[in-house]
Amino acid sequence: MSFRSNEEFTESLSDSSSSDFINLERIFRTAIDRAYRDTMRGYIEVTNVRFGSGSVITLFDINTDNVSSPIIKAANEEVANILVEQKFDVVRDSFRASLMGSRDRSELFGNDLVLKCVPPVEFVLGNKATWKRKVNENFVDITSSRKYTITDLQLTVNTVLDSDGGEYECTLEGDIEFYHGIIKVAVRPTPIVDLNIPTRNLPCQIVNEVELRCCVNVEGLTVWTKNTEVLESSVTEGSLTCYTHNYMTLGRCEGSLEEVFVCTLTTPMDGIFRGTTRLQFFDGDIACNDALYGVGKENDIAIAQCPPNHEGSRTAICEGTMWRPLEDRCILTEIRKLQTKATIFENFTEFINEVQQVIIMNQFLIVNSTVNIVAIVGILSNISSVPANVSEQEMTDFLNTVDILVSEAAQLTWETLNDNETTSSASSDLLNAIETFVDLLTDEDFNISTATIDSQFITGFLYFSVWNTVRQQDSHSNSREVFIHTDKFQPHKEHKWRSLFVKWVRSVSKTYKRCVPCF
Repeated sequence: MSFRSNEEFTESLSDSSSSDFINLERIFRTAIDRAYRDTMRGYIEVTNVRFGSGSVITLFDINTDNVSSPIIKAANEEVANILVEQKFDVVRDSFRASLMGSRDRSELFGNDLVLKCVPPVEFVLGNKATWKRKVNENFVDITSSRKYTITDLQLTVNTVLDSDGGEYECTLEGDIEFYHGIIKVAVRPTPIVDLNIPTRNLPCQIVNEVELRCCVNVEGLTVWTKNTEVLESSVTEGSLTCYTHNYMTLGRCEGSLEEVFVCTLTTPMDGIFRGTTRLQFFDGDIACNDALYGVGKENDIAIAQCPPNHEGSRTAICEGTMWRPLEDRCILTEIRKLQTKATIFENFTEFINEVQQVIIMNQFLIVNSTVNIVAIVGILSNISSVPANVSEQEMTDFLNTVDILVSEAAQLTWETLNDNETTSSASSDLLNAIETFVDLLTDEDFNISTATIDSQFITGFLYFSVWNTVRQQDSHSNSREVFIHTDKFQPHKEHKWRSLFVKWVRSVSKTYKRCVPCF
């Protein structure tokens, strides 16, 4: 609480041990205590009376369990009456009440977080809240953006990331009351149910002990079941908590050719998450056998878990004596997080640099993965769609990422992408992302060189020199690799350099039916 009185402020009122402070504090505290005790049911005490300059500003704290605007207004009017009777020149319309509130809130990673600025008591306040967020020990203003949506009393933090955790402050202002609310936000990780065996084939005539392992990353009740029967499991703690059940096969071929096991994680806040393991039994000789997919007969399908730090699964078919990969859905967890962040990042420069760093650190995994390359192309497309003036450093970071995607090491991966109807557009999507990003360039003069791309930007002109690998397919289905170096060309930005680049690609394609990548 605070109010102003037209008295002369002296420095002695800042010293709680001075006689001036002690005398005035006693008079004001007595008046406040009397007024609030007579007016407010549930009043407990007045504390921390202090003074500031500006005539004399009196600040004090009220402890009570009964707060509302009408009661506070009536009590403050009585404070003024008592002090005026004692010849103090109290400014009656200067009374202000400030209510502080604090609460905790958590939200699941990737969800939208909705925060509301609502006082816990009946205050007559405005219907527009202002919001701040604590950054490096200071609260900074929040305004509506790609990341934040503000409507009346509500703040929506779009697509919550780990970095969105922390303290948020909202403020509401009325005629005589202010409300300051602190909301402490924790971001919960997305629950993971990771199985060591998604689908495995086993010979039905052989007795096997199969280790079924289910690892989770959050607290909750985790159980293995088979036909609704809860199975005994052992628990090991680490970065993940793993539940292991050892299943003994029957060693005979009668009955069901498939056993289904379900690992169920029940979380207190986010619901139920499940993973399913299928053991498929076959009768006959083993044709394929390796550590990743296990054993199988001709045409058997097996599904294996991804390597560490990946999400998804990989599938193979037994052909001859080898497991042939059919589908690899394993994506790096870091790339998955970048995909989420790409839709709502706020700092253009920082995000481009972060993408570059992640790609460089994981380039040997990325160039051999269709899933990761497609994901990164999508991320680059999101980056290029954000209105911005691109600097030399931002263009360098962007092209360093592209450089890895179109490197010679990624050649076979691009061939796989181009042969697949669902991913064949990835190369043109990458070209479009580069074109759009180049259109964001400033008019500064600068030069950039990467291992694959040599570019020179001179006040609106783009010079590109790209090494591309193409594969010629002849009528006898033989193939040979040809390396072609593009001639330098100089289209003006206004003339859309992509159209010339596409013409070059098409002219190459007349002789070489497919470029890798087709960009």
